[in-house]
Amino acid sequence: MERLSGIAGLSSKWVLLYAYLVPDIPYTPYIRLGEGERHAIGLAAALGADLLVNEHKAYQIALGQGLSVICLPKFIVLIHYAGMINEETALRYLERTANVTAKPLIDAAKDYILNKRTRGGHTYA
Repeated sequence: MERLSGIAGLSSKWVLLYAYLVPDIPYTPYIRLGEGERHAIGLAAALGADLLVNEHKAYQIALGQGLSVICLPKFIVLIHYAGMINEETALRYLERTANVTAKPLIDAAKDYILNKRTRGGHTYA
């Protein structure tokens, strides 16, 4: 909470609200992750929220914790298949996230887009 109180323009009311809303996040299962990933997984678990991640290790750990998880590349594939972006844009977005996203996730997403994989007659990401 001390780190938050030093942010310019952040009132003490917001700091107290943050401290109240954000639960005590257990770090033990996520010891191999960075602080941001640990917070995101812990917060999603505490709130019962879906989690959007772009790191393969965090994705696997969150799935192992029983969370509903979607990785950024899969999200890009889903919005492509929903017709919100075309193939060229989807591939460009994947390239833009490649420097901060695990290569296996990027490669799988590109494969789905380029090969138009389907399951049960429906396009599947």
